[in-house]
Amino acid sequence: MFYYSHIELSFFRGFENLKLELPNDFILIYGNNGSGKTNFLEAINLLSLTKSFRPVTDKELTHWNQDFYFVHAEIKNHPLLTKISCNYLKNKGKKIFHNDNPIQKFSTHIGLLPCVSLTPDDSDIIKDSAKRRKWFNLLFSQGDKEYLNTLQKYENALQQRNILLKSEKPFKELEPWTYQLCLYGKILLHKRKLYFEKLFKIYSQIHEALGAWDVSKFLYAPNCDYENINQAITHYEKHLKTDYLYGFTTIGAHKDNVQFLIDDQPLKHFGSQGQQKTFIINLKLAEYEFLSNHQKAPILLLDDVFEKLDKQRIAVIAEFLHSHQKGQILVTHPQFLDFHFKHFRLQIQNHQIIL
Repeated sequence: MFYYSHIELSFFRGFENLKLELPNDFILIYGNNGSGKTNFLEAINLLSLTKSFRPVTDKELTHWNQDFYFVHAEIKNHPLLTKISCNYLKNKGKKIFHNDNPIQKFSTHIGLLPCVSLTPDDSDIIKDSAKRRKWFNLLFSQGDKEYLNTLQKYENALQQRNILLKSEKPFKELEPWTYQLCLYGKILLHKRKLYFEKLFKIYSQIHEALGAWDVSKFLYAPNCDYENINQAITHYEKHLKTDYLYGFTTIGAHKDNVQFLIDDQPLKHFGSQGQQKTFIINLKLAEYEFLSNHQKAPILLLDDVFEKLDKQRIAVIAEFLHSHQKGQILVTHPQFLDFHFKHFRLQIQNHQIIL
C-alpha cells in the first residue's frame, strides 16, 4: 500500500524548514503540547485531501509573518503518483501538483491518497448535523468517485435553484433544477443507504472487539424520498411557498442526517464524555476499514487519541491498530508511549525533530 516516504515543510505553521524520511510503519510522534505534532499531521492531511482537518484558511497555515507555504512529499507504492506538492501564495491562492504537474480541479485529487484523521474536534459531529453531512460526504467521496461526481452535480443544481428562489423567479424556471435535484438525489440516496449499512456492520465489529459495554449505533435518516422521481418533484412543489419565503431549498439530500444513538437514545444528550469519545474512536476506525475495503488502504492520522485514557485502554486500542494495520499510521501523544510491538518513534520539540 502507498505511503509517504519523504516530507518537506517550508513556512507551514510553526515549521520553517523541515525535511524528514518516514517508514511505512506505525509511527508515534511525541512531544509537549504546542511543539508541532498536530501541525505535522495537518500537513499530511493537506497533501491527502487538499485541506487541513481544522476549519482554517490557507493564510492561517502560513508561518508567522510569511505570505506562503510549501508542503511536499514523495510517495512509494502508488500506481499513479511518486510526488505530491501543495503551494500557497497570498493573493495567488493554493495549487496542488501531481508529479510536478499542476492539477486543474482539486476534486480530481480526492480519493487518490485516501486519508482518515481523528482529532479532538471530531466530537463536534455528534452535536452538529452540518458537520455530520460534511463528514460522510468526504468519506464516501474518497471511496467512490461516482459519488463525488454526483454530489457535485447535485450541489450545482441546488445552487442554481437557490439563486432563482432568492430572485423570486417563476416556478417554471425552477423546474429543470428541481428535476436534477431529484435525479441526482436518488443516486445519492441509494449510495448512502448502501454505504451506511456497510459502515455500521464494520463499526459493530470494532465496537465489540474493543470491549463494548453499551449498545451504540447510527442510523441514516434521509430527508427526502427519491424512489419515485415524479412524487419527489411533487414534494418539492409542496414546499415552494416555504422555499420562496426563506430564499433557499429547504428539503432534499443536502438535509440528510445521521442519528448517533446509545441505548436507543441520542448520544449527544445521553452519552457521557467517555462514551462519546469511545464512539468517535470506533467510528473513525470503521472509516479506516471501510476505505480499505473500497479503495487502497488510507493513511491513518490519530491526534491525541490516547489523551485521558488509562494504560489498559491505550494498550487495547494500540494492539487493535497494530493487528489491523494496512499502511502508514501516525499517532501523536504528549509523552513517550511504550507499545509492545515494533514501531517507529519521532520526538518533536519547537517544530524540530529531535534525533
